[in-house]
Amino acid sequence: MITPRFRLEQNDHFVIAYIETPYVKFSEVEISIHEQQFSFYCKPYHLQLYFSNSIIEDGRESAQFDVDKGQFTVKIPKQVKGVVFSDLDMLTKLMTPVTSSEKIKASSLIEVLDSSKDVAECEEDNIDWTIEQTIPEDELPVLASTSPHYGFNGCAHGVFTLRQEDLHELLDLSNPDTTPVAERGRLQRKTEQKAFSADHYLADYCDDDAIAEFIAYEPEWRHLRKQKLSGGYPHPESKT
Repeated sequence: MITPRFRLEQNDHFVIAYIETPYVKFSEVEISIHEQQFSFYCKPYHLQLYFSNSIIEDGRESAQFDVDKGQFTVKIPKQVKGVVFSDLDMLTKLMTPVTSSEKIKASSLIEVLDSSKDVAECEEDNIDWTIEQTIPEDELPVLASTSPHYGFNGCAHGVFTLRQEDLHELLDLSNPDTTPVAERGRLQRKTEQKAFSADHYLADYCDDDAIAEFIAYEPEWRHLRKQKLSGGYPHPESKT
């Protein structure tokens, strides 16, 4: 998972998150709002934040994606209007979950005399489900201007630099950002030759009856053209 670059703002009603996620599909985004925890996932990006105050999912939440900027703008409703969320500029702190030791410290004055939970349930409560996050670098890796280009009119490059784990799902080429154009063509022909199967094309001749009707079909305009060439095509002003 990649931790995206992000920044936060707030007003009386919302915490507003600006999350940079270039080259993603908006339809694949998943957002979760629960108590003081906010989660954002859009493959291959994942972000999990822990706020100082409670947030709520009440229908006011929204997310917009700017394709040109490659940026999501997410409005996260505050549970209490006007409350000020502290440390929104301390990214490392926001990305750090409350540890089990802190939870124990907070509840150390409470003595549990009896509990209906069994051992398995208690062990499940102690499982750490969080995903490790690291603050992204200020800048994405910069490729040389002479690096291979691709896409419409050859205007894109470096798209797959941060998506190495997805390449096997998207491309046959292992590293498109560093493979020269001529080499890409050679590898493409090699892959096509390896995958070529004569039996696949011979199968088209095995069931002639199924396509005989379509081969014999002649559209209406063909009949009209034949009539015109033979002199039997009626003149538009002639009367029948």
